[in-house]
Amino acid sequence: MTTADDDRIWLPHVLFELAEAFGLPLALRFAAAYGGRRLQIPAKVHADHPVARDFGAPLLAWMIERWGSQQLPIPLGPHSSYTRRIGEIRRLLRDGEDAATIVRMTGCHERTIYRHRRTLKERDDGRQGALDLAPPLLKR
Repeated sequence: MTTADDDRIWLPHVLFELAEAFGLPLALRFAAAYGGRRLQIPAKVHADHPVARDFGAPLLAWMIERWGSQQLPIPLGPHSSYTRRIGEIRRLLRDGEDAATIVRMTGCHERTIYRHRRTLKERDDGRQGALDLAPPLLKR
């Protein structure tokens, strides 16, 4: 795995914990399947629950143990339009595009461009939940 900024994604807490427990590919598939909505976590594992059917009973059991029976909001994580736009802005900055061009291409404010330029210079924006991501998984 590489540590270049374009090969990293930022995971919200729920997805970060899933990635630590079950691996990043599963966490990304989980976000694609359930992201952006509330997921009802049952009190007990049962085979007909969507998580058990789609990802297996061990994952559902882990979720019950970790978060208990509740409606858990599942974040979109890297599947959100905001995250994709950040990735595009940073890619364009690394490619040497000027702020005016990036504003036209992404529809964001130039202050956003300057903020990301500063972040790239610092190489660490301090956000929790950074995991390296191999480039083939990041491309859509």
